[in-house]
Amino acid sequence: MATKGLNHYSVIGYDLEASKHFYSEIVGLHLLPKRDQGVTVYVDFGLPGSSEPLVSVIDANVAIRENRRDVGFQLHAKASTKGKEAFATGAFEHLCFVFKELDFEEVKRKLLANGYMCQGYDFLPTCKQIWTIDPNGIKLEFMFKG
Repeated sequence: MATKGLNHYSVIGYDLEASKHFYSEIVGLHLLPKRDQGVTVYVDFGLPGSSEPLVSVIDANVAIRENRRDVGFQLHAKASTKGKEAFATGAFEHLCFVFKELDFEEVKRKLLANGYMCQGYDFLPTCKQIWTIDPNGIKLEFMFKG
């Protein structure tokens, strides 16, 4: 038995607008139409051309208030109110997105222009990397390959 793939990962955040800007304008994912899940308020982002979510950001303001067992949903994660100023990954180290090698400078410029930490490495022989923190305190690696 083996999994068929990854559908999405979810993070908890206090600023959905900052998450919308980060994942659509900097990472390049598309904002997907809202799915009706009843209990949570969130935004989904997918790869270009896909209707499947890759990243879901749950609104911590609503999730904390509506953390209800009676409807089958219970929030287990805790969001940091410090957002991108905090490392809030717990046992989760980081998530890696892959970009075209030619996008390295543009992504770096967008991160810096929007006030995000940008630790870049372009000396590796097989790829370039940028490390940053998303608006929710999640550590991300951006890998740039040919």
